[in-house]
Amino acid sequence: MKCVLTDGENVLLVRHTYGKHEWDLPGGGIKRDERPLEAARREIEEELGVSLDDWRDLGYLGATEYHRHDTIYCFQAELNGKSLTLEPGEIDVAEWFSRQRLPRDSGRYVRRIVALAG
Repeated sequence: MKCVLTDGENVLLVRHTYGKHEWDLPGGGIKRDERPLEAARREIEEELGVSLDDWRDLGYLGATEYHRHDTIYCFQAELNGKSLTLEPGEIDVAEWFSRQRLPRDSGRYVRRIVALAG
């Protein structure tokens, strides 16, 4: 599950403390019996210390990650200037980028998912 967190025309990207150290959208796994939207809310609160209620469902993508086929559920929420508290065990750094100027070293599906958010 991936989350497009926006503040106007800017998108929040993170570098995780694990895996590839490329810019990616925040998000994570879905627990057993958890709905994708509930997972989005939980992951954003755990990783970024912010509680958001107004989510938009962007659909899902079929993807291959870590040599297995997976479904990536995608959601979008506006942060409206809320401050973040990064979970140091999961997030190394978080930065805002213009939708039109995403970094070259972005994760494999970042551009496709940001495009879903319009």
